[in-house]
This record gives sequence, structure tokens and C-alpha cells, in this order.
Amino acid sequence: MSRFFKNSKALYILVPFCVAEATMYVVFLALGQTNDLLYMRYSAILLCLVASLTLIAFYGADAVLVSAAFVFTAISDLLIFVLPSYRNDVIPLFLGGLCTFILTQCCYFARIYLTVGKKPFISLAVRIGVAAILLIAFGVTGMLDPLVGLCSLYFPMLVINAIESVMLVKISKRYIMFFVGLLLFVGCDICVGLFNLAELGVNISENARELLAYLIWVFYLPSQTLIVMSARKTQIGGLSNEK
Repeated sequence: MSRFFKNSKALYILVPFCVAEATMYVVFLALGQTNDLLYMRYSAILLCLVASLTLIAFYGADAVLVSAAFVFTAISDLLIFVLPSYRNDVIPLFLGGLCTFILTQCCYFARIYLTVGKKPFISLAVRIGVAAILLIAFGVTGMLDPLVGLCSLYFPMLVINAIESVMLVKISKRYIMFFVGLLLFVGCDICVGLFNLAELGVNISENARELLAYLIWVFYLPSQTLIVMSARKTQIGGLSNEK
């Protein structure tokens, strides 16, 4: 671990954090998809938020951006995974959760371009173009609604962030964790999309839906843990003494 973490004091936070996340992950894998694990899974996300906030003292602006992303992530998970257990009308919750997940991706977008020190105009144009194509396609097919519309904005942002995060690996091998974390995030959301295909009239067996619900968190928990661990001391343009 010392290969990636030059700040030995930060390890006093990161090592217990990794142990706690790994323990909850093993429990989840062993017990599977039960309602009893809902709060444990959400606690794992809150722990990511706490750890990222604590790392601000060691890694400064980079950890601030990661922490901001986790504030929105924690709100999203509350709206999408926790509160629906107490309400019948879940669509407003899902809409709110998608909005805050979009803000999460905005934080990661800012992290990427502030770190590499490049202008994001081309990336912005690509993101807007892809979202526009999806919105038009869903509109023409009659599938466009507020939920699909927000998904059309959110998912391209996540995928493009994952692709563009490769640029950071040239600055520090530490960012490999950010890249892999975002890839796992993409895998999680693909499972979410497949899980919800039944809502669009696609026939999916109950066993397949149970497997997808399980895989969502198989991807999601390690993705968030890796993103927290990718925080490092850096400056705009990637200038830093820490490699």
C-alpha cells in the first residue's frame, strides 16, 4: 500500500477504512440480497463520505472534490435505496436521486479537468451531443419521460468520466484506483438499467432480477471505496510532489 500512499499519517485513516469496508463487503457477499443489509450497505456509503472528509486535512483540494461528490452520492442513495422502503410513490425520490447523482458526476468531471489543467470544451461538447442524441432517440420512440431524460444526462457523464479519468494515470499511478472505481460504477449502473428493463415491458425472469440486484452492490461498494482511496495531494495541472 505504501507504493500508492506517501503520506503515512493518512494511512491511519485509510487502513481502518479499508478493513471496515472489506468486512461489510464480505458480509454482503455471504448473506446476499436481504432487507436486513439495506442499512449496512448505506452505512458503507456514509463511511466513504466520512473518510473522504477526513482526508481533506491530508490531501486538500482533491479530497474536497471527492468529498463533495460523496455528499451528493449519500443523498442519492438515501433517495433511491433507503427511503423507497417507506413510500409507495417512489418516482419523485428516483428523480431527486438522479439529479444528485448528476451532481456527483459533475464533481468528478471537475476533478479530472482541474487536475490535468486542460480546458474541458471538447468534453462538454461530446457530453451534450451524446445526451441530445439519447433524448431525441427516446423522444422519437415515445419512451421519453422525466426519469429516462435524467438517465440520458447522467449515464453518458459517468461513462465519459470513466474514459477521461485515464488521463490522470499519467500524473500518478494512484489514479488507477479512480479509473477502476468509475469502471465498476459503470458496471453497477448497467445492472441497474437491466434490472429496470421490466418497467419498459421487457420480459426478465425473477431469478435474473435477483442476480442483477445482487450484482449492483457487488460493483458499487468496491467502486466507492476505490474512489475514496484515490484522493491525493495535487494542484491544478497535476503539479505535486506526491507521485
